[in-house]
Amino acid sequence: MTGRRISLELQDALGHMLLLDGWVSRVLSEHELLDLLPRLIRGIKMTPIGPPVVHPHPWGPSGYQMMGESHFAFDYFYQKAVTMELFSCQEFDRTQAVAMLREAFLIQGEPVVRFVERGVGMKRKALVS
Repeated sequence: MTGRRISLELQDALGHMLLLDGWVSRVLSEHELLDLLPRLIRGIKMTPIGPPVVHPHPWGPSGYQMMGESHFAFDYFYQKAVTMELFSCQEFDRTQAVAMLREAFLIQGEPVVRFVERGVGMKRKALVS
């Protein structure tokens, strides 16, 4: 019974969020990040909109790429760690996305990965109203 309920809730979510935190072997340069972000988004079969944005910071850069499906954002911390968020209104291959992010951002070891379904129950209500 519980499995059925979870399945129903996932189908009724407005969006799907992947959160990934990990230690990096090195911080990517601003140039590398600007080149990487649109390719990464296309690689997970989503649509980049506009140019990527990267802001320098002494702890490491932060940035984002808007997508037709929502957004991808990242923040480096202390020149040693990175946190990422991929939010999409459409389903995506979570295993592939995690593998691509790990490789692209030079994650060492096992990252902390979480998936969150956003707006559960709201999609059905929005369509009925």
